[in-house]
Amino acid sequence: MDPVQAVLGIKATHLVAGVAGGVVRALLSGGGWLAAISSVVIGSLTAGYLTTPVYAAAKAYFPALTGDASTEHAIGFLVGLTAMLICEGVLRFIRGWSRNPKLPYPEN
Repeated sequence: MDPVQAVLGIKATHLVAGVAGGVVRALLSGGGWLAAISSVVIGSLTAGYLTTPVYAAAKAYFPALTGDASTEHAIGFLVGLTAMLICEGVLRFIRGWSRNPKLPYPEN
């Protein structure tokens, strides 16, 4: 067991996959240092904590997946990248709604 897993309960390889996803997202989207650092942090944390359950679900639904480490790392990369896109979409929605906050009225 690696020391990161012993302390935080997550595998270091999942963190590395998330950092890689964060770096790719930061390079593709541009922006400043704060955006790049937040991409790396969000990607690494979500990949670190969500790779294991997503990998287990993927193996259950797609039995043809091999059980090697490269598949698990690829899923960690995709989890981190997807989480950053979801977080970005949620933040855009919140910013747009905060400019014009209206609750939908029920149609009669």
